[in-house]
Amino acid sequence: MSRTMRGLLILISLGAALGGMAASGYQPVRQEATVATLLVNLGSATITPAGGGEAQDYALGDTSLVNVGDAIVISEDGEALLTFFEGTESRLAAGTSVEVQEFSVEENQAEIGLYLTAGQAQSSVEAEDDTDSRFEVSTPAATITVRGTDFLVFVRPDQVTQVATLEGTVEVSAQDQSVEVPQGYGVRVVPGEAPGEVTVWGELTLAVDAPVPDATGLPVVVTNTATGHIYHYRSDDVMMMALGTYDLLLDIPGPLQITDVMFPADTQPETPLELEAAVGALVVRLMDSGDGVIGDENKLLVRLESGDWIGETTVLPGEPLLAGPGAWTVTVAPESDPEQVQTFAVTIEAGAVTTLDVSAESMEQG
Repeated sequence: MSRTMRGLLILISLGAALGGMAASGYQPVRQEATVATLLVNLGSATITPAGGGEAQDYALGDTSLVNVGDAIVISEDGEALLTFFEGTESRLAAGTSVEVQEFSVEENQAEIGLYLTAGQAQSSVEAEDDTDSRFEVSTPAATITVRGTDFLVFVRPDQVTQVATLEGTVEVSAQDQSVEVPQGYGVRVVPGEAPGEVTVWGELTLAVDAPVPDATGLPVVVTNTATGHIYHYRSDDVMMMALGTYDLLLDIPGPLQITDVMFPADTQPETPLELEAAVGALVVRLMDSGDGVIGDENKLLVRLESGDWIGETTVLPGEPLLAGPGAWTVTVAPESDPEQVQTFAVTIEAGAVTTLDVSAESMEQG
């Protein structure tokens, strides 16, 4: 099978890291054995086993073993981490489809093959100074080769491949031509054509100011206003994207949009644009007839709506929900009985916690 038909091939030399595993009793993994784990960080994932067996769904927080031939589909609101070894992993974004095609280990060499049909994968390979480590990715449009680096591969609906380098250097090849993509740069490859021009890519960081602790790693959806291309990141990431104008959506229960973020043609490499987003928090409390707080372990279904922006989640009473500042229509219902809805008008201020007291008796009465 040719590389183009394989779609995505990754070759990894594990070097000293694999040697350390051998010292602790690690044995080479056979072709038919479990080769990786998948941890669902957002939404859900579906794994269809090799040979077309029955598909299995995995929810938020689930971890699954992954075998050669397994096909993985990440939900449109999901994210998952595919880990082969410590320091060798791929973060699969929403809407990504990938198949584990190949895995073999011989002495200190490992070969891992993936077939990426859609979506976004950020892959990290830990460099080893004393080994000939290699990580090679092939898509329908190009082949990408690295030696210990952190990089992004995007496969768009028209099968155009975009590659950007966060750390190290990436070699991108297509149609017998190769280009090097250093840190802070990216390249676009159209199927059947040689790699395009290597250009500076925009980088940005997003600092979120929230009135609750641990408001980190929040999902961010970045959309190119001209092409419609979507990039999925976390608020703690250094985010990379082709030059242009973008809208950012902080994907929290009360979504917050930042519009018209521009990377002009004279953007310099490795000079991130620093943005800030100030958000508030909503706490829903259940109250008894004497205005006492009820410690209820049953979750609530909470929906926040403001214009075109809608967020819905489940939460325990008293647990804070992040939301952008402004006026929101908030509906609350028991998760066990979504028809028992109560509706409220709530104003959330940046940097502040807003408390919404809901009568447990009125909710029970609907």
